[in-house]
Formats: sequence, C-alpha cells, structure tokens
Amino acid sequence: MPAECAAPPTAMEAELAALCKRARSGRKPVYGSLLRENVADVLQHSFPTFVARYGNGPLADAVDAFVVHHRAARPQFHHIATEFVAFAQARLQLDASLLAVLEYEWCLLSVEIDPCVVPRARSRSGTGLPLSLNPTLRFVLLPFDPEDLGSTLGDVAAAYFAGLPCAIYRKADHSVEIRRLTHEDCRNLEAIRQAMPLANGPDPFSAQAWLARALADEMITVVPCQMEKTS
Repeated sequence: MPAECAAPPTAMEAELAALCKRARSGRKPVYGSLLRENVADVLQHSFPTFVARYGNGPLADAVDAFVVHHRAARPQFHHIATEFVAFAQARLQLDASLLAVLEYEWCLLSVEIDPCVVPRARSRSGTGLPLSLNPTLRFVLLPFDPEDLGSTLGDVAAAYFAGLPCAIYRKADHSVEIRRLTHEDCRNLEAIRQAMPLANGPDPFSAQAWLARALADEMITVVPCQMEKTS
C-alpha cells in the first residue's frame, strides 16, 4: 500500500496560519494588499459590467469584506469569481438589478470555461437524427435585454415577472453566444432535452427549418456517440 503523506510540521502550520491571519486582517500588510489587488483584478476581468456599475470604491470595500469574512467552499484561486458571487448573494445586499448583472456575467464565465467539448456545426437537418442539446447550454430568464446592458436597466422588479428567456452556450470555435429564445425555441429545445420528436405546426416544414437553424447555430448537436464514422 502507498505510504501516507507526512503531515506538515507543526511550526510550519503555525506560520502559515499566522500569515493568513495577517493577510486577512487588513489592507496594509504586503500580503494583505497583494491578495486584495489580485481578487479585485479577477473581478474586474470576470465581471466588467458589474464592476463598472458598482464603482471602484464599493468594490474595494466588498473585496476587503470578502477576504476577511468569506469561508470559501472552493479555496483554489481560479474559483475566486464563483466564490465572490456566493459571497455577494449572501452578504452584500446588492439591489436586484446589480445582482442580476453579476449573476449573468458569472453565467457567461461559467459557459466559457466549461470543460465540455462542443462538436462542430452540422449542416444536416433531418428530424430522424439522434440529437442533444449543446453540452454547455444554459437557460436563463433575464430581467434585461443582454444586448442593451449599457443602458438603464429600468424597473427590474416588474421585469422579473416578464423575464426574457435566453440561451447561453459556447460554440466549437470557443465563442460564447447569447440567444434570445422564442416560444418555438423553448418548445423544441425542451423536446430535444426529453428525447421527444419535434411537434409540427400548421407548416409541415417548420420543424425541419427550425432544426436546420439550431444545428447551424450550434444550440443543438448530433449525439456524438452516434455520429457517422468517416472512412
């Protein structure tokens, strides 16, 4: 059996604990300042619209509170953005519009770094093909138009009752798509999710036309394990 890893010396554990305590305790110590700068840098790159709306002063205070008070479930540094969203939801008391922007930008980041492999677009459109949703696809109901984040978000509370259904997913070329969904999109995507046939409307070709568009747009894909083998 493999030998168990030796525990770190007690003195080393004590030194690390003291270093972490000093880093958390304030912005002035070197490591405390560096830690906060690194966290702020991650947030500025991960959530640019949120940071622009929130402001640098409030962001610095939020980062300080995050470092001092948050007990991370994922302590690795590449999870900082996700941990900050959890902290903001629980502790920052953001207004609804600002929290919605933060969560939306986190969803964009989540799709971008999703480890799933996205097959390249298929041009075939027959309804008999074995289909699945794009493996990175997320459905979201947004209280704003994602194409108009630069404008005033308006009455978010009212918008939540008539939220805008959107799909966020990554394409094979690694670009992230944000697509507003119609009733037809929602109905057909749910049918594919449940492995059910698409329902034809008055136009018998409407399902095939939708399928061709969705395949070309990479919202859906042919099930990888059943793709035709090339000779």
